[in-house]
Amino acid sequence: MKGTAPMRLTLRILSALALAGAQGACDHSANGSGASAPASEAPEMAALRGALEGVAKAAASGDAAAVSRALEAFVATPQDFDALFGPERGAALHARYVTQVVTPMRAEAGPALVERARAGQTEITLEEVGPAFAARTKPSDDALLAAFARRTPLFAARLHAPNEALGFRLDGFVRVSDRWVALLKLDARPGADAAPASAGPTEAASQAPTAP
Repeated sequence: MKGTAPMRLTLRILSALALAGAQGACDHSANGSGASAPASEAPEMAALRGALEGVAKAAASGDAAAVSRALEAFVATPQDFDALFGPERGAALHARYVTQVVTPMRAEAGPALVERARAGQTEITLEEVGPAFAARTKPSDDALLAAFARRTPLFAARLHAPNEALGFRLDGFVRVSDRWVALLKLDARPGADAAPASAGPTEAASQAPTAP
């Protein structure tokens, strides 16, 4: 998959994986009607779309346990971390990921995403982040990109109601070993491996956008 051009896909769904802050100035022009993917869509992005639709169906059913089970497909393994960050940092960052990201996700994401569906947040926008996309890129995105052992495209997903600028944002979609994983709010800054961990669902409105 090439990381040189924005990939924005708006999926008409009833939930998402968003556990972090949203961007306020994003393009909403992609199809949000729930129609099938365009013929030109890369197979990798179609796979991500399909995985999110699985989460969406679970959330639409109101079954928080089913949402949690669907999210397990996005959990990265120690081998994924070695591939992404190299063996020197991979083990330490994976331990932090389990504490900072996976444990809160398993405890909180299912009920939270069912509530998001009931609140009418039905749109998801996927977009590439990084230095070429400064308006929608946060320092945490830059930290992940800098920590990767090799150049790897990074994507974010934002859950929002139709015509809503704010919502929930999921950071850290990355493809590794032929599948998508979600790094979410993993702190990959140098020295963060030993820092105290904390994470959880955050209202997008509580965080200012990185750029206007």
